[in-house]
Amino acid sequence: MGLKLYRIDSAIVHPDNYVKYKKDPKELRKFFGLGKGDAEKILRMKIFFDAGEAYDASNIILTDYINSPVAPLFSKRAVEIIKDRVCDEALFVPVMIRCSGECYEWYACRIDKRVKLINEETSVFRELTDGTKIISLARYRTDIEEDFYMAKDIDYNDVPIMSQSFKRICDENNLNISFLNPEIHLA
Repeated sequence: MGLKLYRIDSAIVHPDNYVKYKKDPKELRKFFGLGKGDAEKILRMKIFFDAGEAYDASNIILTDYINSPVAPLFSKRAVEIIKDRVCDEALFVPVMIRCSGECYEWYACRIDKRVKLINEETSVFRELTDGTKIISLARYRTDIEEDFYMAKDIDYNDVPIMSQSFKRICDENNLNISFLNPEIHLA
């Protein structure tokens, strides 16, 4: 049996437990999602997100992870705990989250580690009109032996996946992050 894998989610359970980026996110998605682009330029940018309705001044400071369509977002406290362990696997970029009239310092995460995670034989795909296959239900390999904290699949890198090692760090430090079954409908 290989590594136990997880998706992560905000500990705040609500349909709007995410943040929004009001500008065109194309450049940020390219950088954080695909690992391409000018890191120096991204690091110089002032990046602001707006908290979804799930968050207010009392609970945004209690969670350590927030969903974003641009990048995984971790609290300052979480990054202080995990960054030295994941420094070979990820890059953290400071961002601000606007919530209830205040700004909070958070970090967008670019996950650089790529591992063959998806089990292509058991995952479900759909075919586009041009013949391109895209994954619609990701199922993960159970025989992964390579240890990591956080990674994305080599070919299907939409979903960040965390390992049991990452979960252990979070649990030991009481980070407020939900860990879920990694299988997810993507399309």
